[in-house]
Amino acid sequence: MFYVHFDEGSGTPDFALKEDSAQWSSGKFNVEELIYNFVNAYNQKFEDQGHILDPAFVRLVSDSKKPFSRTESLANVVRPKGDLFIVRTADRQEVTPVVKQCGNRGCGKDFNVYSNEDNSCQFHPGNAVFHEGLKYWACCPRSSKLTMEEMLAIPGCASGRHSRAPERPKPVPKKESTDSSVKLVSADSGVEVYKSASSAVPPPKPADAAPVVEAPPPVVEVPDPVDAVIAPGTKCRHSGCTATFEGDESRTAACEYHPGVPIFHEGSKGWSCCKRKVLEFDEFLKIEPCSVGRHKFVEPPKVAGAQVPCRFDFFQTGPAVTVTIYAKNVVKEQSTVTIQPDKLFVDLKFKDGTAFTKDFNLAGRVVADKAKYEILSTKVEIRLPKADTANWTSLERK
Repeated sequence: MFYVHFDEGSGTPDFALKEDSAQWSSGKFNVEELIYNFVNAYNQKFEDQGHILDPAFVRLVSDSKKPFSRTESLANVVRPKGDLFIVRTADRQEVTPVVKQCGNRGCGKDFNVYSNEDNSCQFHPGNAVFHEGLKYWACCPRSSKLTMEEMLAIPGCASGRHSRAPERPKPVPKKESTDSSVKLVSADSGVEVYKSASSAVPPPKPADAAPVVEAPPPVVEVPDPVDAVIAPGTKCRHSGCTATFEGDESRTAACEYHPGVPIFHEGSKGWSCCKRKVLEFDEFLKIEPCSVGRHKFVEPPKVAGAQVPCRFDFFQTGPAVTVTIYAKNVVKEQSTVTIQPDKLFVDLKFKDGTAFTKDFNLAGRVVADKAKYEILSTKVEIRLPKADTANWTSLERK
């Protein structure tokens, strides 16, 4: 740990901020960012009393009053258990940009904290809503979309200042048992079962797994054409990436993203490509990307007859299982759904000439002649009466 002090005297409140030396000296931060962090904390505490610091008229010095350049890396400045000081200056200092990512819903842009004006940010004040395959913001219920990418591209309906995105929580390491008489006997399906060496009681049987939401097959990434004309400011189409096209260097820049699709089931939210699941939508947007590749700014052309992925899931209520396939612009006259006692065949044709085809090997038997389906504007619902009362833990046989 180290301390940053401000003790000017003359009726001005003194202030000291305790900081993590390992974090600030990691090489990711410079002196400007430490000054901003301290000034921001000071002003929040004393602004109501009429005391504020202007970051352009302060500087950081050592305990021997040695001044530091605002662009200098803190790896050369911070020392464990050391002391640094913020002092006022009569001359205006050259302020360097401090760039942060906005945490407001629907924004996510990078911004300079020193030029954050009242109307800099366009965002959504309402929460995200997911209902019957549609996705929208509570503040914009008429702008519903079918995919996450379309929803996140809805322009914000409110304006204000950018807000700093909160830090992602660090994973908590698992604590190992200190009891040598306890040992791990199984770890199936993510459920760890421990047993005491002196106990004759058999280990408990893991509970049945929750219904699994089936994810569509992975999409093969097609790079942007080298001669594609891309307008500056075009957003990357990859899920989880907030980058925009700034020039030719953006074509080869690394892109951190999620190659999978969003999965929302029984309150949990996550990506098909990641194991982590969360409950809140804001936390879902902060899940660390799991893949690195190139940015994707150009929408690939649709090829007639090409197979496209569609998200689907299922739920069961007593005697029936309902399968929902999220798809819009389906041509009813050209699409077919065939139901057999232990199989389900789906062949959907879309207006752009593409198709979604899948054969399901059902987890249980159904009464085919009593089954029915309906093709709606945004989804296809298939109701399958079960031939027995067994509970389905998944849609297909494993």
